[in-house]
Amino acid sequence: MAAPTFFCTPITLTPNPTLNRFLHNLLTLPSGMVKRIKVGCCGLAGLSLPEYSKRFEVIELQSTFYKLPLPKTALRWRNSVPEEFEFTMKAFQGITHPISSPTWRRAGSQKPKERQEAYGHLQLTEENLECWRKTLQIFSLLKATFCVINLPPSFSRTEENVKRLLNFFKGSNINIGIEFRHPSWFKDSQRTAEDLKEIGAVHIVDPLVSKPLIETEIQYFRLHGLGPKPYAYKYSDDDLCKLRELVKEQSAETVYVMFNNTNMREDAQRFLKML
Repeated sequence: MAAPTFFCTPITLTPNPTLNRFLHNLLTLPSGMVKRIKVGCCGLAGLSLPEYSKRFEVIELQSTFYKLPLPKTALRWRNSVPEEFEFTMKAFQGITHPISSPTWRRAGSQKPKERQEAYGHLQLTEENLECWRKTLQIFSLLKATFCVINLPPSFSRTEENVKRLLNFFKGSNINIGIEFRHPSWFKDSQRTAEDLKEIGAVHIVDPLVSKPLIETEIQYFRLHGLGPKPYAYKYSDDDLCKLRELVKEQSAETVYVMFNNTNMREDAQRFLKML
């Protein structure tokens, strides 16, 4: 009986840069560690959303901090990009920043005119909780995967503020990260670490400046620049090589690396090529 003959038809594969980066990151990790490194920008970096989604796999929406979009706008954003494209977002400033904060100048009609004292600093007021509910609505419509809680410099570590932090996010069923801006949270770093663990939050840091206080399955890095004018800073190749090593040292399964400087698009693309 003659051996069967098999005919193979050549298959042309379409290049997929996102898949290639994922496989490269996976195959070059130490044995026993599963890690995804996701690189993007804090904002559109001068691109349209569809164009941005062709270059990066994730974006952090900054605009949601200043003013929440209409639900129909959030849906349009979600539908304008591929299903696998990922949104993270900053929580609306209504829950964290008092009305005296200059950031409210960009809120337009969403700046409250009544009971202004009820907003910000994670107060458990009806107004603050409504801001959080609306944030979660947009989060859901975007199918977002991570929410950045940016605490203002005026939110120091006091007994009252610790209670607010724990009570506001207790039982949260989404991935959240806390970015502290007042130095008092780092003076007693062990207690702050315990607070973060209690609410299941990630500690957001710039890894070239400081280390996260806790290890979590997700690590979220925000790169704000270096030097006297950090936002205008352009990262050197040495900076990015150091960043790459810091990222690969993390024990987290997923590491977000989000650039937040004027040169964010170019710096993020250069960093991607180094992975």
